[in-house]
Amino acid sequence: MSRMVFVAVIIVGLLSSISFGYPGGADDPNNSYQIATAGDLNINTAAVIASDTPGSVALTDAQQEQTPETRPDLTGIVQTMDGKPVPATVFIYTAGPKVGISTFCPSCYVDCQKNAKADAEGNFKIKSLDSKLIFRILAVAKGYKPRFVSEVDPAKGPVKIFLDPIELAAVPPGNCLHGRVVDQNDKPIVGAVVEAYFIRTSDGGGLGGHLPGVDPLAVTDEKGEFLITSLKPFEMMDVRVNARTYANKIFTKLASGNKKHQLVLTEGAAIIGRVLFNGQPLKNISVGVVSVDRTPRNFTGHFDVGTDAKGRFLLANLPPNVDYYIYGSMDTLKPYGAIPVQKIHSGKDGDVTDVGSLAVVPGHRLAGRVVLADGGTLPPETRLLVGRVDAWDSIQVILAADGSFEVTAIPTEALSFSVRVPGYRVSAMNASLDTMNPSALVGRVDGDVNNLTFLLEKGDQLSPDYNIPPEPEWPRNRPLHGTEMQPAER
Repeated sequence: MSRMVFVAVIIVGLLSSISFGYPGGADDPNNSYQIATAGDLNINTAAVIASDTPGSVALTDAQQEQTPETRPDLTGIVQTMDGKPVPATVFIYTAGPKVGISTFCPSCYVDCQKNAKADAEGNFKIKSLDSKLIFRILAVAKGYKPRFVSEVDPAKGPVKIFLDPIELAAVPPGNCLHGRVVDQNDKPIVGAVVEAYFIRTSDGGGLGGHLPGVDPLAVTDEKGEFLITSLKPFEMMDVRVNARTYANKIFTKLASGNKKHQLVLTEGAAIIGRVLFNGQPLKNISVGVVSVDRTPRNFTGHFDVGTDAKGRFLLANLPPNVDYYIYGSMDTLKPYGAIPVQKIHSGKDGDVTDVGSLAVVPGHRLAGRVVLADGGTLPPETRLLVGRVDAWDSIQVILAADGSFEVTAIPTEALSFSVRVPGYRVSAMNASLDTMNPSALVGRVDGDVNNLTFLLEKGDQLSPDYNIPPEPEWPRNRPLHGTEMQPAER
């Protein structure tokens, strides 16, 4: 799809948003910030897919059925914990169906364009929302910490949102990271989530992952600004920024102090396609992508969306120029078969990549038993977790009283299997023990497996073995087996 088509769709999308007439919403010309307008990539690409006529905008069936009387208003009040009103702006951040699988990304719904300014008493009203959706809302106000509220149903009555004031006087500059998140046109982005995930200290040290004493995240205010503080001074910080209708991005080596770093987000790329079963479109199938590179500083995340009545799907606002694995969810494909994982590549900002048809093929049967070496009995409701090595996808199976299990619609690829029983560990006698992560079995499934024996034994978890064997001997490249094989067969 060319950028010219995008421009045409944006124009149609803007006209559509005007026809809805959202007072005080994101299309209000008085708003100087960016937040989920109809001109954003995901909404307009979704409109192209949702309509039979390219470039036109289609309402969902639910929206067409609802009258103004059945579309509830979201009302509420924003205040401090001691009851002081806060004139905050409240946004519809994301949405999802109360029942079923969404064919849109969480910020692609028309209602995600809406927001309202609280009055002097802290009261707000966001008008005419889809009664079939639940929402995640965000309240922001200068001088206060932003706050998300999830699982909001307007039909259940007013919402109370409590904001905490920001105390800055006691925080030294060397313990602070200041920044501003903007789009490519230098407009501030409201509600961007800025997550600290690595700090560097002046002595040359560094720490990643969980950062004790560091604000885990911040949310940008109406000016796009944010602040992250630390109990201890630091030299530089790496952050990951997520904002609806934009591609997430990692920013590294941001210096502490009073300097306000400008972090620019872009629209990202999109991937479209369709799911077919026996040559016919298949609806309500969850399709996902996850970045091939899982290293902490390069992992762009995982994304999923459902197929529509014509089997079509859209994954929007993906980080551009990235290798992804694309796959169909095992849980939603269970009655039909499997979609094996494939590697694809996202285009540059604004590009839409059509991956064509993802065909559902017959899956495999996996059956066996989880056995305790001492002859003990498994606790009730013990679960086996079946995960895909490349795809960000898994299912849980409740074991029978004798430890037996059966899973169908397994794709042809490498999978992992794990089960937790207090006081037991995965035995080294399992042929497919993942020695680098000895809490699981890992192996390829290329056909039906009917007699897998997954052995657990008393004791603490085995220590990892980081001696990496040649690639052909990696567990993921060898057939899946437990202890049902004789040692000579391994």
